[in-house]
Amino acid sequence: DLAEQAEPLQVPGTRVVEVDGLRQRLAFKRSETSAAAVVAAVAAAAEIIELTIEEPDIESAIRRLYELGFDGT
Repeated sequence: DLAEQAEPLQVPGTRVVEVDGLRQRLAFKRSETSAAAVVAAVAAAAEIIELTIEEPDIESAIRRLYELGFDGT
């Protein structure tokens, strides 16, 4: 959560998933950026009150592999 409401954050290598009051949810691919880089960019843009980093669950990752094919196509 941010200290104050803000426009959706523009953080390189991320996409905004949700904006709900003080809470903004961003998603990123670890192959494109790191959690540390995302946190640093968010902290530079706004005061952070609470922060949660979630990994996708294994079931979702496996389902995505089957949906896309193992070669990513």
